[in-house]
Amino acid sequence: MKTIEDIFKQEFKQNTIAQDENIFKMPLPQEVFSWNKIKTTVYAVKDIPLDNPFSGLNKSFVYELPKGKVAKRRVIDKVTRSFKKDSEGKFVYEEYKVPSGSIVVTSNRNLQLSYSEYVKPTPGYGYIDFVVSKGVKTYIYVLPKSVIYRCHPTALVLSNAGLSKHSGSKLRCYNGERIRTWRCGTVGLFTIPFNPKKTYSNTVVLKTGFTLNYQEDIQKIEKYWESIGFIPMIDNCYLSTGENLCVMSEPQGLIEYTYVDTVPMSTKEIFGDENQ
Repeated sequence: MKTIEDIFKQEFKQNTIAQDENIFKMPLPQEVFSWNKIKTTVYAVKDIPLDNPFSGLNKSFVYELPKGKVAKRRVIDKVTRSFKKDSEGKFVYEEYKVPSGSIVVTSNRNLQLSYSEYVKPTPGYGYIDFVVSKGVKTYIYVLPKSVIYRCHPTALVLSNAGLSKHSGSKLRCYNGERIRTWRCGTVGLFTIPFNPKKTYSNTVVLKTGFTLNYQEDIQKIEKYWESIGFIPMIDNCYLSTGENLCVMSEPQGLIEYTYVDTVPMSTKEIFGDENQ
C-alpha cells in the first residue's frame, strides 16, 4: 500500500514535467544583470622592483585586451602637448609596438607616469593610453610576461547542460544545486571553472569571481523563483528522510582550486600550460 509520501512523490513528479527547457528564457531577479562578469583573461601582478615606475601595479589585477582590440595610442602634438586631431576633429592614433616578451594589459590604476617615461619607457614596460567608458577611466599598459601570473576565475552559472535530453554534456563543477521547476524541468545553479574565451552550451553565466562560495547568490535566486511560482516552496518539499524533492546538492566533480598560478606567464610559455 502506498504511503502519503509515495503519493506526494508521484504527484510531484507528474506536476514538474518539463514543458519548456529553454535556459535563456528562465526568469531571474533584476539584480543579476548587474552582477560582475569577467570578460577577458585576468592576471595578477607582482615582482616589479620597487624602484620601477610601474611598481604601483604590484598586488593588483590587470586584464588582457578584449579579442579584436588593437593597442593604439593617441598622437601627442609636440607643440601644444595635447592630443592631436584631424580636420574632422577626431583623435589621430598611431600603432604601438609591443616589445618581445611583453603583453598589453588594462588596469584601473593610474600610475601618473612622467612624460619621459611615456616617451622612453623602462625596457619591457610601457604606457599606451587611457579610455573612458561610462565615466570610468581604464589605463592601458605594457608589462613583461615575467611579472604577470594568470588567474583562474570561477563562475556561478544557470544551466541545464546534461540535465535534459537535448542539452549537451554535463558541466564539471565545484559545487552547486539542482532545482526542480514547475514547467522547465531540472536546472542547475553551479560553480564552475570559468574561461571567458570559452562558450558554454545551454548555460547562462550569472556572476564571476575568485571564490567557490556563491551560496548567498543562489539563495537570492531561489527565493525569487519561489516568490513568482517558478519553483515549489522548498521548505514544503522535504521528506521524512531529509531528502528534498525540489533542491538537491550537486555531487562535487572538482576538488582543488587555486585562483592564481605560481609561475609567471613567461615560464608557462616555455614549459607549456596544461590548462589550455
